[in-house]
Amino acid sequence: MRTERLLLSLLTLGVAAWLLWSLLAEEGAAPQASLPTTPSNTLSAADAGTIAGDDKTATRSEVAPPAAVDAWLDHAFVMELRVRIVDRAGLPIAGHRVRLAPFGSALNRAEQPTGPDGSVLLTFRARTPTMQIELADPRDQLRRVMLTHGQRGELTLLGAADDGPRLELAFTAATESGGNAPGAVVRGQAIRMVLGGGAGDLEMRPGLHPFVVFQDRLGAVDATPTADTAGPNLTYTLGGGNGTIQLSGALFEYMVADKPAADATAAPSPLGAIAGVVYGEDGKPVPKVLVALLGTSPQPLQRAQTDDHGSYHFDNLQPGDYTVRAGGDRDGLATAPATVTTGTTPTDVQLRRDACVRGRAVDSHDQPFANATVQWDALDGSWSDATTTGDDGTFVLANLPGGPGRLLLFPPQQTKMPIAVAAAVLPDTGKTVLRAPTGSSLQLTTVKPSELAAVPYNQLTIRVWQTATDLGLRLQRPGKGDLWQLDHLPAGDYEVELRFPGGGRRDLGRHWLDGEHAQDLGRVELPRGGHLQVALTTDQLPTADNERAIEIASLRRDADVRLTPAPDPGQELWLPAGDYAFAYRATDGSIRRERFRITLGERTVVPAPK
Repeated sequence: MRTERLLLSLLTLGVAAWLLWSLLAEEGAAPQASLPTTPSNTLSAADAGTIAGDDKTATRSEVAPPAAVDAWLDHAFVMELRVRIVDRAGLPIAGHRVRLAPFGSALNRAEQPTGPDGSVLLTFRARTPTMQIELADPRDQLRRVMLTHGQRGELTLLGAADDGPRLELAFTAATESGGNAPGAVVRGQAIRMVLGGGAGDLEMRPGLHPFVVFQDRLGAVDATPTADTAGPNLTYTLGGGNGTIQLSGALFEYMVADKPAADATAAPSPLGAIAGVVYGEDGKPVPKVLVALLGTSPQPLQRAQTDDHGSYHFDNLQPGDYTVRAGGDRDGLATAPATVTTGTTPTDVQLRRDACVRGRAVDSHDQPFANATVQWDALDGSWSDATTTGDDGTFVLANLPGGPGRLLLFPPQQTKMPIAVAAAVLPDTGKTVLRAPTGSSLQLTTVKPSELAAVPYNQLTIRVWQTATDLGLRLQRPGKGDLWQLDHLPAGDYEVELRFPGGGRRDLGRHWLDGEHAQDLGRVELPRGGHLQVALTTDQLPTADNERAIEIASLRRDADVRLTPAPDPGQELWLPAGDYAFAYRATDGSIRRERFRITLGERTVVPAPK
């Protein structure tokens, strides 16, 4: 009898445990339903811990949790990419919002900015275990990156300190009127223009589709030009003053802003200071080198540049412990501790140049290629650095990681498409010669279909990719006519793609350039689409405007993309041929979804007639 009671107790406990497990499994089924369970696609324990949030430094942009939805909307895979933004001195850039998109779409700005260490961890869902995305660095250099489910991608991009929506100019200029007084008009030729922030980029954000965060241009017939296509008149904030910049080719005008004059009668600060001299490896003072003051954060508290005698100075400091970081460029790098009490704490810094890549840039006639940019990217994506060639064409990249990297040579005024590449270079292995060729030209002439005449022509985008490096750029829109041209291209394969809202993407193929002669792709007709009628009426939607929502998303193989702006009830649109999802919020608050297809030259109605 005692044995029977024991067996009955064990059986009861077993049934209870099974019921509890079943309930928990049912509760957790929805969040896990879209994740594959085959060995090749299952996250390891280490990967699961990573996705759960074990990264203590990177700012994270969270992936939307899976939801119980129709199978045709499902995105079963998670993509992760850790992006780090640094300046040329290797200091992290905080507050920068990374720009990326599924391949062939408009760039989107991530909601989460980089943290104090300059990094952000981006996560989103995909339909396939691998997918290719496009990114733009703060200099608008385009990159293609392949991501794989369960493997975190790593990428370091070069930027500039205080990245934001601004136009940074370095130029040779002549004053046209007013001298250097406020209000003077300065005309000159830009040497460097850096667009930060991507004013015309879309935003990554969730919507009615449970897995979509990326957006693309809708291309409605009545669409208006967007911020990035509104013409050459740009207004930005420069150095705290407002300046209007009129771009005409590489020329600009800038109205000099008033700057408050320093108060020479101000009493000296009662707080502490740090001052010293930065010395090079040869023991001589180094002029014009960056010095950063660090506290407990990776972000500098103050920045300075040494004067002609190698001296620097930081003041208005609270008592405490600091680190002085000097260099980060071709002169080397070093840090020194400093403790501030009262008065000035003397702190000298001796630079060191460890793990250097040295070389020389020359033109096609073996003459020095001066004032060019040389960029070094670690092959594992962990680091990026750049320097400028001297008058004799020589360059030094110092204090690099020990692994191999890729050297890229860019001409003055351009840091998007390299004109010479050294595929795998190890530090401290001799000098590398980068030779700039004469270069080829790539040309094409666009023709717009008559049915898309109302779609703004300036929404057309043409991108050229250098196959060997997976770097690309967007062609500048021609000032007159329909001829698009890109010059100074070295020998190699180039891929050309054309995107036109309302018509879609057209792959113009891969083309070999010999580095000397022009390649004309001829007349290219813009892609045509189909006609969409949004057959909703206002009485089918919530009364309150802030509760209304209509969405169209393109159903792609890799990741679905929402089209923006959202259509209005009764609107007629042109869309590229393909499959789509239509969703709207009904008067009862429920979300209605429907799949439809756009066929070339035909008319489709959504919601479909009953």
